[in-house]
Amino acid sequence: MKIRYYISGHGLGHASRSCQIINALRRRHPAIAVEVVSSAHPWFFAGFLDPSVPVRRLSLDLGVLQRDSLVMEEEATLRACRNFQPQRQRLVAAEAASLRATGVSLVAADIPAPTFAAAAAAGVPSVAISNFSWDWIYAGLAERHPGHDDVVAAVGRDYAQADLLLRLPFYGDFPAFRRIEALPLVARRARRPAAEVRRALGIAEGTRVGLISFGGFGLSNFDSAPLAHLDDWSF
Repeated sequence: MKIRYYISGHGLGHASRSCQIINALRRRHPAIAVEVVSSAHPWFFAGFLDPSVPVRRLSLDLGVLQRDSLVMEEEATLRACRNFQPQRQRLVAAEAASLRATGVSLVAADIPAPTFAAAAAAGVPSVAISNFSWDWIYAGLAERHPGHDDVVAAVGRDYAQADLLLRLPFYGDFPAFRRIEALPLVARRARRPAAEVRRALGIAEGTRVGLISFGGFGLSNFDSAPLAHLDDWSF
């Protein structure tokens, strides 16, 4: 059996949980071949994905255009999604041909929408794994920027071709999916004990610790100075 796993390159969350699922699958069923298609950062896969899994770089979705981790370019995102449609058609045709030619048995995706259209065109079953879908995100943007309902509908049509959604916790609405099953939380586990991490960072026992992380987008206008007043915390 061969699984092709498509992963959105928007941020690192999609890749992080996908690596955990793929690694667990490889440990439990080593006879199943898995390949990844994603535009996520290669260094992340190098650090967290089973090295036996090949990765092909390809972008099949746009996610959301962002100035930084908290500021979205909402209307520009919707326009970019509409302009992406001709390229999407070419990508779907190319991936469908590739799925057929290489004998892929199952498509899994977190959660680029065109992958499900490609799987359907190739006659390959497909499974979505996520806690949200882009049509739900875009529907919220379209409410604030009217005239883009066609974008939401186009993404929803792709999702509707998935055979199954494995829904992760803290989820949004999934209006397009016909069959949904719930999964427990998927996350990385710490490799080092908390006390060892404290010693490595020079943080005393009893001091509360906060990690401020904004993924690959950064936060250009974040003022950390007020945090210094919380003297019982280390950030």
